[in-house]
Amino acid sequence: MRRYKGPHYTYALVGAVDRLVAQGLIEHAIAPSGGACGWQSTLWAASPLLALSVPEAIQQDAAETIRLRMGGKLAVYSHRMETPPKLRRNLRPINEALDATSITLPPKPEVTFNGVLVELDRGKKGPVVVNTAHQQIYRVFNENFSSGGRFYGGWWQGLPGEYRQMLLMDGEPVVEVDYTALHANLAYVLAGVTPFHADMYELPGWDRQVCKVAFQILLNAKTYPAALGAIVRALDPEAEDTTPLQPLAH
Repeated sequence: MRRYKGPHYTYALVGAVDRLVAQGLIEHAIAPSGGACGWQSTLWAASPLLALSVPEAIQQDAAETIRLRMGGKLAVYSHRMETPPKLRRNLRPINEALDATSITLPPKPEVTFNGVLVELDRGKKGPVVVNTAHQQIYRVFNENFSSGGRFYGGWWQGLPGEYRQMLLMDGEPVVEVDYTALHANLAYVLAGVTPFHADMYELPGWDRQVCKVAFQILLNAKTYPAALGAIVRALDPEAEDTTPLQPLAH
């Protein structure tokens, strides 16, 4: 499983901890050996380390940017597989752009920042701590490299929603743009057809939400019969695929 840990978590860490203890920079509690987990130690910064100034920017590589889960756990896969190198190459320019971008939160009374860790005071909800060294992203696939592929790893993903909208990129505020009926508009453009109604999901005699669900399924289904079955199940989870349904295209 070394591919997922990178060079940061090796047995050499033990020697580094011993040296930091000898310098009085950290406190170290070694738990007795036993059980399936082996040695479990706890360490924390001592006062001399806390007093040191922390560099303004510390970044940690994501190690393996293409990760595979099987049965809910990270799985080893062959270096010779063709798909991961292609996926990895696609991620490289994205991570390079992220590394070159300053992503921060503005200073606020409820935000404590020491150069690496950001602690957010959410009152009764309790504090949230994120590690800003994690600025690279990786993708996680499930069972094979055709399923899943969501992006993870960026420290901003761990922020509560009210803080994500405060993010600054190179000192500039971020904005979330919501395009109305984006996929429907793109489909009309690709087909060269002018929409017959301002609201793409409105059809005479049909509920708008039904039309929206049906459209999205029809857009992604491999066959029309498969789409009909999926629409039936989406509208009535207890219905069978054979439930009759009126054609949706008029």
